[in-house]
Amino acid sequence: VLVTGGSGFIGSNLVELLLDLGYKVRVLDNLSTGYFHNIAHLVDHPRFEFQLGDILDLPAVEKAVDGVEYVYHLAAMSKVAPSMKDPKMAKYCLETNSLGTINVLNASRNTGGAVKKVVYAASSTYYGNGKTPMREDAAPDLLTPYSSSKYEGEIQMDIYDRIFGLPTVSIRFMMVFGPRQPTSGAYAIVTGVFVKKLQDDQPLPIEGDGSHFRDFVHVRDIGETLILA
Repeated sequence: VLVTGGSGFIGSNLVELLLDLGYKVRVLDNLSTGYFHNIAHLVDHPRFEFQLGDILDLPAVEKAVDGVEYVYHLAAMSKVAPSMKDPKMAKYCLETNSLGTINVLNASRNTGGAVKKVVYAASSTYYGNGKTPMREDAAPDLLTPYSSSKYEGEIQMDIYDRIFGLPTVSIRFMMVFGPRQPTSGAYAIVTGVFVKKLQDDQPLPIEGDGSHFRDFVHVRDIGETLILA
């Protein structure tokens, strides 16, 4: 099994779950947003392998897919705000999330059928400010370069499945929480912030009037869903 982005919050939890189930797991990650300390405790595991590399580097991706049967594609440029403020970051976001995904698909397709399925971590930003309750078949409401680049990944997954016969599945994550979630900074959701506040014996702040709501899903549930996909 290959997990791209396997040193990140969700990826590292998926890797642990796969190892617990008896799989051999290889991680491909450039460590640009993930952290090696998330998987450092696994380096001596007999069924774990780490490969430092970028999904924009096709030879690195081809090396990573060699000998694997399933690919979990979680690697992404996931910084929404920078993609809106900086044209260079918007370009990098498109390259990583779209062209990088095409590299993963091409490398998987070129294994001659050895890769049985590619499972893609899509994004709930697909829905934008659409009507609630949200439906899987709702039209996209893409508000940022990040959301459009992640949706482009979904489109490529569908193309490679229908046109080239490479089985793919795309799963749109909502607000994921659990072990190794960010607890500070722009990308820390309320669960991570509250955990840190509780650890520091501080009050839990309520933003706005307290009437806002979000859909949350535990990272282990995400991992199990990815495996069942």
